[in-house]
Amino acid sequence: MTPAPTPNFQQLKSEVTAASRARNWLYAVREWEVVGLEEDTSGSSNCICGQPNLQKLFTIRNPLTDRELYPIGSTCINHFGRRELDDEVKVLEDLAKLRRAILDRRRIAVDSEFFTRALLKRLYDDGAFPGDEYNRGHGSVDYEFLLGYFNARDKPAISSQQHRRATAILLSKIVPFVKGHPSIS
Repeated sequence: MTPAPTPNFQQLKSEVTAASRARNWLYAVREWEVVGLEEDTSGSSNCICGQPNLQKLFTIRNPLTDRELYPIGSTCINHFGRRELDDEVKVLEDLAKLRRAILDRRRIAVDSEFFTRALLKRLYDDGAFPGDEYNRGHGSVDYEFLLGYFNARDKPAISSQQHRRATAILLSKIVPFVKGHPSIS
């Protein structure tokens, strides 16, 4: 659902349509994709619409014009009225949260505090699970295992061997991959 227009909505429309092929807002918003998230804990940045104090600075890209707009806030991206962009914002926010926890050396487990099905899928799609001797050369084996582990309803029934395997995949693959993920900083 698209939020009600903010006071700076006209500025957002102007910036987006100027960098789009289409000159009509309803068509221009279809040209864009979310490509990155940078966090600014000082809140010293302003959105392209003029909204001050952004802490989550998204980059959107238009592959038709090869233009990027930065920084843009999640509220403005929600104004595009495209569920796939909203989903991408959520996944990037989850990825950034996981990265912060890793860099802060917090204890991380494959659970709902740090993971979602969508985040696991994104990690798989981005190549976080390379083939190796432990997954018979197929990263999909690790992804499917972690997805099943994450989805398990009866957590006490998970064996110690399964816990060790999930931890090994987390520490050897996900942690290094997320530390250097190109879409977040």
